[in-house]
Amino acid sequence: MVRFLRYVLSYPLQVLGVLILAILTSATSLTFPLVTKYTIDTAIPERDLQLFLLLMALQLGMFTLNLLTSAWMDYQHNKLCYNVSRDIKLSVFESLTPAPLNIFENKKAGDLIQRINQDVEVIQNVMCSGLLGLVTNIMMLVTLAVVLIWLNTVLFLTALVVLPLFLLNIKFFNGRIKKAAERVQVERSKILNFLVERFKNIRLIHSYGAHSSEKARYGEGVQNLVSTSLAYRLYRVFSGGTSSFIIGCLSVVVWAWGGSQIMTGAMTLGSLVAFTQYLTRFYNPVQIIHDIYIEFIRASVSIQRVEELMHFPQISSGQHPFSFKKEIELVNVEFGYDQKPVFEGLDLRFEKGLKYALVGSSGCGKSTLAQLLAGFYWPRTGSIRFDGRDIQEFDFDQLQANIEFVPQEPQLLSESIADNIRFARPGASDEEIWRTAELAGLVDGPEGMLVLRKSVGEQGIEISGGERQRIAIARALLKNAQIFIIDEAFSALDAVNEALIINKIINAYPETTIIIVTHRFSTLGTVDEIIYLGERHAVEQGRLEELINDKGFFYRLFEKQIHTSEVPN
Repeated sequence: MVRFLRYVLSYPLQVLGVLILAILTSATSLTFPLVTKYTIDTAIPERDLQLFLLLMALQLGMFTLNLLTSAWMDYQHNKLCYNVSRDIKLSVFESLTPAPLNIFENKKAGDLIQRINQDVEVIQNVMCSGLLGLVTNIMMLVTLAVVLIWLNTVLFLTALVVLPLFLLNIKFFNGRIKKAAERVQVERSKILNFLVERFKNIRLIHSYGAHSSEKARYGEGVQNLVSTSLAYRLYRVFSGGTSSFIIGCLSVVVWAWGGSQIMTGAMTLGSLVAFTQYLTRFYNPVQIIHDIYIEFIRASVSIQRVEELMHFPQISSGQHPFSFKKEIELVNVEFGYDQKPVFEGLDLRFEKGLKYALVGSSGCGKSTLAQLLAGFYWPRTGSIRFDGRDIQEFDFDQLQANIEFVPQEPQLLSESIADNIRFARPGASDEEIWRTAELAGLVDGPEGMLVLRKSVGEQGIEISGGERQRIAIARALLKNAQIFIIDEAFSALDAVNEALIINKIINAYPETTIIIVTHRFSTLGTVDEIIYLGERHAVEQGRLEELINDKGFFYRLFEKQIHTSEVPN
């Protein structure tokens, strides 16, 4: 709670302004019952037209002032709330993006979106409206208590008898409302997760004709949300209704007592009318404070969910500037997912400027090794060293700026081809975009910029798989990193086009260290060395001709391709 309070207090002038306006609005509204009292008790019985007109003018003036202060307070209050909401969302986003990849692998996108959007809105509402409402209503409560005591002390003390009933009402519904709020938030996250997954895989639904079954599953989720929301709303209705019933019963008691006081001459009608109006306003802040308390209960669930995001572990970053002039070494590296080991005692060496291919049977860890080299994961034991310095000692942003990783499944934004390429370097010129696009085989000739303005659609749905991979390659080239890691990023292209693009890249970037994960024999003639990964470690390493002549693991993997193809060169 304290963590989020600082977002509100970072706008002290706005908070003070809203508070002053709230006090003015409340103060003007407090004059209405008093004017009514003097109108009934003095102006009308004494037929004092001048006093009557003065009181009416005062009433009208207070109404006008109340309207102006209320409107301006509402504007300033909403401005404060929007600023707080923006700041919290930016802080959450800032905490999420540097988190390790395994965090996102264990979280569903819909749940993260639900927390950033709706949960933050709930917190913002409580931090702004709730806290300010709490302060102003407590002040109103104290002021009204003083006025009610001045009007009739005995009657006010009688009215306080029902206050314990309010507290019992709060205590009874507290835990039930909180648990119901938790269930609502969980069900909302489930539905959002479902929608995100289904819309991302809409082709799968079409392929299997699963429209009816998916509609049924979605309907079941929505029904669960309806049920939990109704339970939450029911608790809130009963809690609020009980409070309203207590106030209603109290009004009957006050009128009964006050009526008898009027009949005996101990109280005037104007005083009773003013007292009942003030008493209603007295319990109105009590009711509002009760509602704010319920919102705090609901917000406690959201606070817990958002704080979890803000406490995500961050990727550790060293202090040393990145430097790579000679070699990359993997020394006794051990790594795995959960309890499943992928590498044990892995030792490898990559020289700067050379081109490498990673090969091996499916599941041997080629993509995992590529991601380790890219800095997406750290080894459990052992180390990855650049010129003798451990990878974790480098400034992480500098490390990422000098390594580019291209996955097999390209990640595209629903923007133009040029914008997707420019993501690597937002300030890049059209000429630079065109050059990298030409190297990736996306364009051919000056008219290429027209092609680059084409939208790719959601996740690249409006273009072919080959085009998606070429865009990812072009984007990586624009980054101009020292190390270029390609994880089967040509799988949607034929062997001829793959070889053509790789040769273009190698010729255009002779100083860049390039590491290619591949299953294609035709690619291997373009690299300087081939590394064959076996079970949990590197088994063979050498040039293509050497590995063929050795007739070892590499030869057996590619034997059919070797005999049906010419050895590439």
